[in-house]
Amino acid sequence: MLQKRLCLTLASLVCAWGGLSNAGTITVSSTVIGITPQNVGFSQGDYVAGTNTNAWVDYSNANAFRIWSSPDAYPTEVASYTGQVTTVAQLDARKLALRTDLLANPDSTTYVNWTSFKSQAASKVLVGSNQLSLDYALGALNTRNIHVIEQISRTVSHEVTDWSGKWEQWQAFYAQAYYEAHNYNVSQFQIYNEPDISAGETSADLLVRMQLASDAIHSAIADVNAKFGKNLVASVAGPTQAHSNFTTGSFQTAYQDWGKTLLAGNRTDYAGRPTTYDNFDTYDFHLYTPTTSLYTSDVNYLKTNVPLDNASHNSMPVILSELNYENTSTFASNGNTLNQPNIVAGLAANLIGLASVNTAGLYAFKFSQTPYNGPNGVIPQPTGFYYLDTGAGTNNTGNITGSTLGAEAYRLFAKGFKGARNRVSTSAAQTGGTYNMAATVDPATNTYYAYATNTSTSSNAVTLDLSGWNVQPGALVTIEEASARRFGEVSSIVTVPANKMITFTQPGTSVDLVTVPQGTPQHIIPISASDSVQVRYNASVSSSKTTNYATAATASVSRSTASTGDNFATYLKFNLAGQNFAGVSRAILQMTGKNATNSNVATFEVYGILNNSWNASTITWATAPDLGGTTPTLTGVGTDAFPVGHLSFDGTQSTSMLDVTPFVSQYGAGLTSFVLVREQQFGGEADDGNRVDLLTRSSLTGAPQLLLFSSAVPEPSSLLAVAALSAIALLRRRL
Repeated sequence: MLQKRLCLTLASLVCAWGGLSNAGTITVSSTVIGITPQNVGFSQGDYVAGTNTNAWVDYSNANAFRIWSSPDAYPTEVASYTGQVTTVAQLDARKLALRTDLLANPDSTTYVNWTSFKSQAASKVLVGSNQLSLDYALGALNTRNIHVIEQISRTVSHEVTDWSGKWEQWQAFYAQAYYEAHNYNVSQFQIYNEPDISAGETSADLLVRMQLASDAIHSAIADVNAKFGKNLVASVAGPTQAHSNFTTGSFQTAYQDWGKTLLAGNRTDYAGRPTTYDNFDTYDFHLYTPTTSLYTSDVNYLKTNVPLDNASHNSMPVILSELNYENTSTFASNGNTLNQPNIVAGLAANLIGLASVNTAGLYAFKFSQTPYNGPNGVIPQPTGFYYLDTGAGTNNTGNITGSTLGAEAYRLFAKGFKGARNRVSTSAAQTGGTYNMAATVDPATNTYYAYATNTSTSSNAVTLDLSGWNVQPGALVTIEEASARRFGEVSSIVTVPANKMITFTQPGTSVDLVTVPQGTPQHIIPISASDSVQVRYNASVSSSKTTNYATAATASVSRSTASTGDNFATYLKFNLAGQNFAGVSRAILQMTGKNATNSNVATFEVYGILNNSWNASTITWATAPDLGGTTPTLTGVGTDAFPVGHLSFDGTQSTSMLDVTPFVSQYGAGLTSFVLVREQQFGGEADDGNRVDLLTRSSLTGAPQLLLFSSAVPEPSSLLAVAALSAIALLRRRL
C-alpha cells in the first residue's frame, strides 16, 4: 500500500474545513494545574551507523528514545552455567565475585565475555523489525542528552525455574546495564515486552524475572557510579503491558494479573528477602486508540490503584512506551495514514489528554516506517512517523526521507510540552468535545505555549485572552500549524494588542502551537536574502544542468519522475554578520509564491546547509552544494545539510513562513544558506503535477526574508522596514 503524500485540491480543502464555528474567548492563567511529560519521544525504528537518522532525531524535538536490544543478540556468557549454580547461596557468591572482579578491573572477562559483547555492540547491525547499530545509536542519543529507556528482551525460552537459569537472567541484565551505564549513561530499563499477550509467559514467572533483572540493574548502576564517579539513578519500568482490545475492562483485567502480581512482590528480591527499593518504579503500558478517554481512564486507574497494591505503597510515574492513534494492523487494513488531518487532529487530542493526567513519559510508536509484512504484503509500517528509504524489498538503507503530518504535530507537541514543565490553566477543555487546548510555561526561555487541536471539520474562530500571563502589549505571538494547508509551518504572526486579546482562526481537523513570549516586547528585524536562485535539471534539455538561472523572474521548486520532466531546487543565502544574537529569540523564514500548475497544496522540504561558498550568479545544478545526481535529493544530511521544516503553497499567491530558529541559533552567525527541494518521500511517490514558483530577491514586494525577533533596541532605519513589513508579514493568510 502506498501512502500518499498530502496534496489536496481546493475543493477538498473546503470540504475538510467545512463552516466556521466560534470557540469563544479562551482565558489563560498562571495557575499551575499539573506537570507535562518529562520525556516525549519515540520507540525506535531503524538506527544504523552511516545514515542521516541523527539529523531527523534532532528535527523531531524528541528528548527520549526507546531502544530495543536482546541478550541473544549481544551474548555475555563466558560458559554454560548449567549445574554450576544450584542454590541461592551459590548465586549470591557468584554475584559478589563478579561485582568484585569488575570493580577491580572493568575489562575483566572472568565472568563477562566483554570481547564478544563489545564487538557485537560496535559492529553488529541488529535486523528484524528494526535495524540497529547499538553503540552508534546509544552514542548519538547520549551526545544529544536524549533519555534512553532500554528494552532488554529476554524471552520465555530462557527458563528461570532453577538457579542456573536465574543466574543467567541476573548476569545478562547486569552485564548489559553495566556496559550501557558506563559508556552511555543509560539507567532506565524494561525487562519484557507485552507479557500479557505473549505465549508461554505467566505473571508468576515474570515476577521472578523482574526480581532478578532489577537486582542486576541496581547492582550494575551502583557499581558504575562507584567505579567511574557517576551519579546515575537506576530505574526499571514494567510490566509493559499491552492494551490489546482497547476497552477499560481489558486494561483493568491485565492490571489485576500482571500489574498487581509484580506490585505485590515489589519489595522482595529473588530469594524472598526484603529490598530497600521497588523492583520496578515506573508503571508502563501500551495503547493504540483514537479514544482519548481510554488513555486518561487508564492513567487515572493506575494513579489510584498502584499505591494501594504496591508493597511499598509508593505511587509511580506512568509512561506509555508505545502509543499511536491506531495500531499497525488497523492502519494497514483500513488504509488510514498519519498524513490525514483528521487522524493527526485525533492524535493531538490524545496527547493533550495524556498531558492532562500528568503522564510522565510518551514514546510514540514508532520513529520510522520500517518494512511491515501485513495482509497485503510488505509495506512501509503505517505507524511510523518518518519516512524511510527501504530500497527494494527489505534492502533498507536506513536513511530518513521526510516527515508525515503526524510527525509535524508530534514535533510541535514536544516543542511545547517536553521536560516536565508546569502546565497552566486555560478555560478551554482539555478532553472531550471537538476543541481542546493545553498550556505550559517554559522557564528556560520565558515562553508560554498553548497546544490546541480542532477535531471538527469546521474552522474555529478563537479569541485568546492573555491577560492572565506575563505578556506585554506589543509581544509577537507565532502560530504553527499542522493541517490540510500547513505542514508544521508558521501560519501567522500576531502582535499582542493593549487589551491582550488575540484572535485567530484554526481550521477544521488541525493542530496549532501558539508561542507567546514573556517579558519585554520584541520587534522584527527583516533580513533580505542576499542570494536567491533556482537550479534546474531536465534530462531532455542537456544544457539545463549547467545553466545558471540568476536572471529568472522566479525561483522554482519541483520534482518529476518523467524522463522529460523538470526538476527545480531553490537556494537562498542571508548575511547575518553583525547581528546582535543575544537579543534574538526566534528566526522565521518568509517566502512568497504559489503552485504554478494547479490549485493543489504543494509542500516541499527546507534544509539549512553549512556550505555558503555558492554564488547566485554562477550556481548550477551541477555545482549546487549537497544536491545529488539527477533527482532533487540532498546529500550530506546530518553533516552539511539539516532539515528545518516545510513550506506549502496552493494556486493562489501567498506568503508562507517557517520557524528556523534552531538552525540559525547554531549556525547563523554569518552567512546562512537554505535549500528548498521537493524530495521523494517513499518508493513510487510522484509529484509531477506541482511546481511552486517563488518570488526572488529582485521582486519589489514578497522577496525572501529572514525575520529575526529581537529584544534589542532597533536601529531607526529598521523601524521603517518593520512598519512596511507589518502590512504583509503580520497578517494571517487563509484561503
